[in-house]
Amino acid sequence: MYALHVTFTLRPGEAPTFDALTRDLITDMKSFEPGTVVYLPLCAAGVPDKRVFFEVYESYAAFEAHERFAHTVTFLSERASCLAEPPAVERLKSLDVGAILRAS
Repeated sequence: MYALHVTFTLRPGEAPTFDALTRDLITDMKSFEPGTVVYLPLCAAGVPDKRVFFEVYESYAAFEAHERFAHTVTFLSERASCLAEPPAVERLKSLDVGAILRAS
């Protein structure tokens, strides 16, 4: 397993554009990325210009594959104009305490 927590601070007024780019990305991910286990974009309550992504991949290789797909390359390039600062990326590791994963 390979997991990330990514926080994006958006420029004022750019949330709709960023969210549309994210929607397009996820549409393609569903079709082409079997190694992506969880890709959960969230907004921070009461903070309209912040987005938080929780990402879980089967392996580091699955994450690397994700980064190479054309839809991801496009997202990474096009999101730049929406960002107030570079994203804050935290790499996560699993604790050996169990987990709950339910399909939506």
